[in-house]
Amino acid sequence: MPGADAAQGLEHTTYLVVESGPEFAQYGIKPICTHRGCTVNWVPEQDRFICPCHGSQYDDKGRVVRGPAKEPPPLATVVVKQGQIRLIERAPGADPRVKDRSALR
Repeated sequence: MPGADAAQGLEHTTYLVVESGPEFAQYGIKPICTHRGCTVNWVPEQDRFICPCHGSQYDDKGRVVRGPAKEPPPLATVVVKQGQIRLIERAPGADPRVKDRSALR
């Protein structure tokens, strides 16, 4: 999972999500655990983000795989235009990781 080191101006590092081939998802994952706000680390050997504080784990799309966290980490919007990748601090309008919107409440 490539880090978005070029994402200058965002408060946190943001990870880009590769959908298929060279295509990026329209969102990036901010590596912040929703349990207590610790910074999660990408562990490539396990294909997961893991929180060093209390052990929460998120898959490569940012979905919770193991608690104590109950919510996925926050997102940034990814815009690809004229070959440039731009990350915008606000989250996309709908969370692409959740099919049932009522699950976000």
